[in-house]
Amino acid sequence: MLEIILASTGLLISIISVLTFTKVQRSVSHDQPKRNLIEPFIPWGEDFNVQNLEASPQPAFRKDAKFHMTMGLRKLDKANWLTIDKNYSRHYDIRTDLLHGSKERVLQCLPGSEDACAETLEVVVDFLTQKYSQMFEFWGGAEGRDWIRNNETSEVFQVRAPYMGMAPLEIAARLAMEDFNVLLKSELDGKHHLLASATLFPAGWYLQERIGWPIGTIHEPVPKWQEKVGAAVERYFGRMTTENSMERSSYFVQATRPTESLRSILFHPDPFNTGNTDTLTAEDIILRCERQTFCRLPRSGAVLFTVKTAMTPLTSLSEEEREAFRSEAKSWPVDTAAYKGRDFWGEIAS
Repeated sequence: MLEIILASTGLLISIISVLTFTKVQRSVSHDQPKRNLIEPFIPWGEDFNVQNLEASPQPAFRKDAKFHMTMGLRKLDKANWLTIDKNYSRHYDIRTDLLHGSKERVLQCLPGSEDACAETLEVVVDFLTQKYSQMFEFWGGAEGRDWIRNNETSEVFQVRAPYMGMAPLEIAARLAMEDFNVLLKSELDGKHHLLASATLFPAGWYLQERIGWPIGTIHEPVPKWQEKVGAAVERYFGRMTTENSMERSSYFVQATRPTESLRSILFHPDPFNTGNTDTLTAEDIILRCERQTFCRLPRSGAVLFTVKTAMTPLTSLSEEEREAFRSEAKSWPVDTAAYKGRDFWGEIAS
């Protein structure tokens, strides 16, 4: 009986998706320049070596700052929309394993998102083959652009239909280090809904539960989110053009186990910071940093929201950085501190 109910619910969501979002895609102008999203760019030279590329730094902590919840947006550095770093191979192995053995937990594409997902793959492939041309290159087909080769892994992917039977969003997630989320505005409620997602590294949430949800409902567990920024986020998405892409940084504090695998740390849909703290040490605490970008896709009109995850051990911070981190953590209101698990790791981190 439970399986029937779940299947019926999934079917209902799919039907609603088709009825609600198709017209939004058709209403978008097609005369936008295709590569507006990724220019300007600076291709890497002949000395390119992925092992020499550093990961994005953790967010700067604000010593003696008062807590204010804001969107925290800044203008997107388009030349670094997607980034590759020295962790590529390790992350790639985990992402490939998840897509092979747990695909339904990390990849969801509802009806109505097809055009946006295909466009996402197009812009991802265009960017990677331009900026990281030593690592990714086109080949095959009448125009020599039907396939892409990943020279780091010696794999090839078909980047035009029928995509070797893969979902376009899956191919994008296999090539890049970012997770990809496609948001489309509903004509029924005027809100942006998560219609497709390749979330390989979730931070305390289950994609299967939240696919199809409006962005505000997804963030309901975050204290003060609706009150402080919920309306502003919807207004921002409504005003977005292909010219005003933005980015922001966020972080979580994550307690790990000494023998925990990198896969378990990165793929973490369960709540953070639960269990026994008796054996927890500073060496077990990491800052899980997310670089998030927001772009309007010119053809489908979808909002493309990317997330790149990086890990910074607490013990790798300088004393000045740790002091600023402790100060920032102390400024959190009670509900925010509880959400972020300060009672779990706070004494050890201090």
